Amino acid sequence: MHHKRILLFYGASLFVALLIRTMQLLFVIEPDTGFFYREYQTVGQWMTVFLIAALFFTAFLACFHRRRPSGPPVPNRLLGVVSILSGLTMVYEVLFSDFSRLLSGATLTVELILAVLAATALIWYGMTAFLKVQFQPNVLLLPVLFAFVRLASAFASYTSLSNIADNLYDTAMMCAVLLLFLYVAKVSAGVDFARSAARLLPIALLASQLCFLCAIPPAIATLLRGSPLKHGTTTAFLADFMLGLFALCYVLMLYRKSNEAPLQNAPETEGTDKMGETRP
Repeated sequence: MHHKRILLFYGASLFVALLIRTMQLLFVIEPDTGFFYREYQTVGQWMTVFLIAALFFTAFLACFHRRRPSGPPVPNRLLGVVSILSGLTMVYEVLFSDFSRLLSGATLTVELILAVLAATALIWYGMTAFLKVQFQPNVLLLPVLFAFVRLASAFASYTSLSNIADNLYDTAMMCAVLLLFLYVAKVSAGVDFARSAARLLPIALLASQLCFLCAIPPAIATLLRGSPLKHGTTTAFLADFMLGLFALCYVLMLYRKSNEAPLQNAPETEGTDKMGETRP
């Protein structure tokens, strides 16, 4: 499918998903518990089904894209700034989010150490857009470790996570971010580049949509109500938003027109080679 058409569907599905999610938080979900109002339970479930369909629609279409990148993206200033801010907000989330207070001291320490290491890797990567510094792509495995611990600590420390429908979006988002960083590390290091890049596009688009979904509607609901959601979230709005921007900027740089691989030469037709022998 044409690259611009995929991005058009991405924007449309993201707008629909944000609208539905905001309506859920404002009118269908109880702010004190995170469950659907009893009289709106069926409506809320159908809204969730439609929301999931809107998100996965773009990811499904992205599996049929035609453009092939020639190599890992070279960060421009926008991607550099987003990468640096994404690293900083990782540390901010561990230090200042409400969910961090529910973690044990050992878990919080491990998560903080990995957040600092992951932030260092992303800041180092982002600085290559402004300074001539050598970058080792292997360090991008550090955000993978942080994303894994971030997901594991949510399951281990928040036993009601699977029981509150409102927090299932956080779980899906953290899983998508884990896959995102894994394939970003593979693409940046050139590991099975063609296949990794092809898989990264749908993963990055889905991850960015989920990140925006976990950041923007709850922030709107918090501002309109004048108080945070009482059932809480497992992530910080600012960190989710910056990770969504990073996913989107990285994949746009990877699949930009100037990074497109040239078409391979057409196969040779039947004739004679330099030795004068007939070849198929």
